Amino acid sequence: MSLPYFETTKDKLAHGATQEAINNEDLSSLLIHLPANDKLVSFHQKTEKLYSFVSIIEENTCLLMKEKELLLPLLINGQLS
Repeated sequence: MSLPYFETTKDKLAHGATQEAINNEDLSSLLIHLPANDKLVSFHQKTEKLYSFVSIIEENTCLLMKEKELLLPLLINGQLS
């Protein structure tokens, strides 16, 4: 998908007026080059900790948003100082 022709090909297949989209049939007609299995394994080994860290950050963000939704109305109503 990072190849230069992908966006152009995708746009030619796109459906919709306000938001471009492609369906599964369109996507299956695109030529997507997959790396060799050893390169995929190497990539996974090099990025596993990063993706794990991102996952932890997303979980913490979700928890903090819930806390904010709980505490903000109390703060606005003067129930917290």
